[in-house]
Amino acid sequence: MALDPDNPEIYYRTGTLYLLGMGIGPSDPVSLLRKATDLNPKIGKYWLSLGRACFVARDQECADQALKRALQLSPMTPSIAWQAATYEVFTGRFDDSFTQFKRLLYQDPQNAEDIFRFTWRAFDPEITWRKIVADIPDTRLKCRYLVFLAQNRRFDIAASIWAQIVSAPVAPSFDEAKTFLEQLLQARRFGEGLRVWRDLVRRSSLSRPDDDTKDNLVFNGSFESLPLHAGFDWNSVPPTFVTTDFSDTSAQSGKHALRVEYTLPHNTEGEAAYELVPVDPNQKYVLTAYSRSDELTSDSGPQLRIQDAQCPACLDVVTSMTLGTTPWHPLRLVFTTGPKTEMVRLSVWRSRSRTFPTEISGSFWLDTVCLRQDAAAATARDNQANIASSNLP
Repeated sequence: MALDPDNPEIYYRTGTLYLLGMGIGPSDPVSLLRKATDLNPKIGKYWLSLGRACFVARDQECADQALKRALQLSPMTPSIAWQAATYEVFTGRFDDSFTQFKRLLYQDPQNAEDIFRFTWRAFDPEITWRKIVADIPDTRLKCRYLVFLAQNRRFDIAASIWAQIVSAPVAPSFDEAKTFLEQLLQARRFGEGLRVWRDLVRRSSLSRPDDDTKDNLVFNGSFESLPLHAGFDWNSVPPTFVTTDFSDTSAQSGKHALRVEYTLPHNTEGEAAYELVPVDPNQKYVLTAYSRSDELTSDSGPQLRIQDAQCPACLDVVTSMTLGTTPWHPLRLVFTTGPKTEMVRLSVWRSRSRTFPTEISGSFWLDTVCLRQDAAAATARDNQANIASSNLP
């Protein structure tokens, strides 16, 4: 300061050090920062630091004027908008803070998580939605707020907000909603996840493959579309030494089939692919598919497996194994869901072998996977319902 007394940067940096409590010299950041603004009143960061120093010194009038000047000089600087927004919260001027947070989201969406975390501590999350996020046209940003709510286990509010988002003129795409959907499924909130999935299908953000029939509960059962690896489409989770190809051209029907390649001999248990499928409780279902194989070496080959997604021990059934080298042949499995079964996990699964030869290598193909309610059981149930309704007074 003695060598360059007219340099505002020196006063700004020294005042900032005092403000941060560095313990150097007399602790008077306000006068130093005010000197910086006097020497150059056109630098927004000088006014911002002065506003912070005045706030610490409990001089609200000084802080208000300094932050207002900082915003006038640097209206597009995210750090200044952030300081102004948080300052308005601390001083109880919430409507002004909502305006600043909304502006900050427009300017720099990368700050979204910081804003969500701060407002989570300051406001009810529904207020944050209504006052800050709802009017922003960016559907990706709105879905990020849903993800934040799901991470904090506020699924109730997230469900209400999702209904508003998906009913708007511009609905989110599947890619934008994917993370939120996956969080619902990971939390085993299958009913809410299914609603999100069906909303995306209804709003054409997601369409069923052309080959899917309405009564087939398996999405993309013939693998004619590349899977989304999310939601209620096929997911690939191959264990070590296994590869999956969802676009193999040696299909039983159509253009594509799923090929599972056991690339190196091994004897491990696991899934190569799976899909979550919605079902009804206490109903009889028929699972059908076609498979073939080439030089599968183990006596424990791949199977289709059905498990209750919520309670695997309550329902766990498998088709026959595919072994050795076989042409295309049908697989069939009949099962009845439990009283609480609402979602099943359909997977390509191989159990660990207990007898020689234990290690598996070779190739397995799967095509035309279909899960339907048993027609005879469905007809009998409908007849019983009609009889019951005819007996009503």
